This record gives sequence, structure tokens and C-alpha cells, in this order.
Amino acid sequence: FNDQSTAVEVALYYMDISDTITSYEDPATGLRYHDNGGSTINKGFELSLHQTLGPEWSTKLAYSRSEHRFENVPEYGNNEMASAPNNNLNFRVFYRPSQINELLVMAEAQHVSDYYMDHAHTVSYDGYTTFNLKADYKVNKRWRVFAKVNNATDERYAESASYSWGNEKYTPAAPRQLFVGVNASW
Repeated sequence: FNDQSTAVEVALYYMDISDTITSYEDPATGLRYHDNGGSTINKGFELSLHQTLGPEWSTKLAYSRSEHRFENVPEYGNNEMASAPNNNLNFRVFYRPSQINELLVMAEAQHVSDYYMDHAHTVSYDGYTTFNLKADYKVNKRWRVFAKVNNATDERYAESASYSWGNEKYTPAAPRQLFVGVNASW
């Protein structure tokens, strides 16, 4: 769907994958190995909505809902796969003041929902929400200046979290970051 003030896109997907490679541990010996893990079913939808609210304001929403599940795998049954959040959301608000048309300011919220850190569902991660700010000013045809603040609230979270071989592993995300730059083109 698309008109002058609203654009909507929807995508659906379904994948049935055979012989998924999965990590296992032999309980008798404690040895770890990789083997074909049976089938997985991957399904979901993605939604994108762009809304113009007037000459200066607009929004963009991107949302995905997905499920990645084993299909009758002896060790994991029909559990969801590890490190696969069901919900991802990105929401942006854009402001372009009519008095300074060369300026674009954006505020952004990103959310990743909770997920299991291992295929056996013994440990989970709560997910996270972050906020970013960006500004871009076109000085002329050749020059532009920009600034952005990532993780504006200085949220402490993990970009990824997993649990394997009895250990929790977290990849910490960057703290609040400020970037300022100049771009020249010719």
C-alpha cells in the first residue's frame, strides 16, 4: 500500500530446513561435537510503515515477528533455537524544519525481545531497548556535517548472549557514543 502520506510493506516467510548443524555434548564422555540436528521450521512476518505527518514530521516503523523452532529433534524436541528473539522493533521520528530545510534530525528506538541462550532452554536473556539521536545538515552541494549519539541513555546490554558447555557468554554493547563528522563530495 502506498499513497502520498503512508507507505506500508508486509513480507511473510516460511522455511523448512533439513539437516540443521547443531552442537551436542555426549553425557557419558563429556565430549562436544557438531552433528546434523534434524529439521528446523523458520517462519514469520515483517512490517514496514512510513507515515508523513506534515511538511516537517514523518515516522518510520519496522517490526518483525519470527519463530525459529526445531522439528522433532531428539535432544531438543520442538524447542525454539537459541539466540533467536521473536520480536524486533525499530521506530524512527524525523524532523526537517521548514525554516532550515537542509537540516534533518532523527530520534530512534530499537527493541530486541527476550530469547533463549541455549537450545535446551535452560538460560534466557531479557533483550534490550536502546535510543539513538542523529542530525545531518547539508551546508551546500559539496559539504555536509553530521552528528549522532548511539545508545543515548547509556543502556548496559549485550549485543549477543549465549550459553554453551556450561558457560554464559555475553558480547557487551558499546556504551553511549558521540560521533561528529564532515562529509565532502565532488
